[in-house]
Amino acid sequence: MAKSSSLFLSLFLFCFLLLTACSPKILRLQDTVPTVGFRGIKIENFQPGNNPQDIKMRMGLKFLFTNPFSKSLTIPEHQITLKLNDKKLNNQLEAHPSFNIPPNGQKMEIYMFTLDLNPQGYFKNWNVLGRDNYFEFESRIKIDLSDFAQELGKYGIALPENELTEKLNVEEILKQKLGEHTIEFAFGDTIRLPVLPGIALSNQPGKVNFLGQMDTVDLSIFQDAITPFIDNLLNAKLQSDMISPFIRKISEIDCPNIPQPRPCIDMFDDAVKGFIDLSFNGTQETNLRNDWNNLMEDLTETPEKEDPVIDLVVQTFLPNAQPNLNLLNSQWDAFKAFDPLIIFPGKNVYGIEVILPFKFINNNKFPIEAPHLLTETSINLPNGQTYVPVTFDAAPTTNSTTIPAEGSKEMRMKMRLTWDQGGNGVMAFISGQTLSPNLTGKSAIDVGYGPLKFNFNLANMQFRVGE
Repeated sequence: MAKSSSLFLSLFLFCFLLLTACSPKILRLQDTVPTVGFRGIKIENFQPGNNPQDIKMRMGLKFLFTNPFSKSLTIPEHQITLKLNDKKLNNQLEAHPSFNIPPNGQKMEIYMFTLDLNPQGYFKNWNVLGRDNYFEFESRIKIDLSDFAQELGKYGIALPENELTEKLNVEEILKQKLGEHTIEFAFGDTIRLPVLPGIALSNQPGKVNFLGQMDTVDLSIFQDAITPFIDNLLNAKLQSDMISPFIRKISEIDCPNIPQPRPCIDMFDDAVKGFIDLSFNGTQETNLRNDWNNLMEDLTETPEKEDPVIDLVVQTFLPNAQPNLNLLNSQWDAFKAFDPLIIFPGKNVYGIEVILPFKFINNNKFPIEAPHLLTETSINLPNGQTYVPVTFDAAPTTNSTTIPAEGSKEMRMKMRLTWDQGGNGVMAFISGQTLSPNLTGKSAIDVGYGPLKFNFNLANMQFRVGE
């Protein structure tokens, strides 16, 4: 009996092949079972909490399932496997739930995965963050198609009615032929797992420019008028500029009404010496004569080097004023070198423009695009007030916006504050305070999967007023 059954099955399969070869409708296995094909991928980033480092990546793989049968097909719950750089992810994926495919229809099913990109999270020691990686997805679905054996009749299979077919249970044979069927499908591609960029201080100082028409005043007329007088006052020498010229004039004048004309100063010198000789003797006479001779030498001979008159006056009468005199000399030199055309903010100035340079740092091993705008940005002034600008713009200082892998780009932010927007606190920019504004705020960067927000806080920024 066993040999007879084997013979019948062999004859059936022979006829089955013969009929499928001759029939205009060719029966193939893929025509009788469900199929599945990849239809696309969707990736996005999101940050669920207030901590910018808590980055999640949501990835969705789209697969299209087809049902060739005339009744609904149930796809049971099935397991999925995801690998990153050939390393299997554990505890990251859940079983995909069961779903139905309508009769003679299709069903688009999306397989969603969420990856934790926090540097201190799941991938902390994987060396995958901030770089390109290769991921692989695969799954196996086991379904029993024996209940769909009667569906094969629609393909035009008709066995001749004879003694052989009467003894064969065709539907039972097809059930055994189909039985439990496994659908296998997979997908692989590269994926970037980004890390947040950084913002750092620039080597360039920040600047503040006034908005509106500046006023001017030209002090050159005062500078030119006062310079000769102050120079002479501060630099005139006692003997070379004051006493010596007078004494030289006196020495050239002959005394009148004498038989043999002689310079009056010589006669006066002789008279003083004669008086000393007649009136004193001993040590007194010697000391007085020496003092007189030294005085005449100082009066009649120009010294090679001598102090200014004002120094002598201060040393003699105002010794405690010497530091002030030194300061006066240094400030006077600065005044003479100072540009006499003074430009100052007047009534036509309505605000200030703050330019804050900074560095945008790419911490990834692939290039990214620098953000054109910073959002929710504020500037902290030295007087403790904080301003959120009404208008602002931040862009790279060059035409290229690409930041190379593990590179940086110089950027600058322009912010405008007007008097009515900033109030009295804005005047800290033009007061005598030490200016060191800080830049704080939030921004976002997109590496291809949606925006990533991050906080920044720059301290100790260099600063100057004007160009």
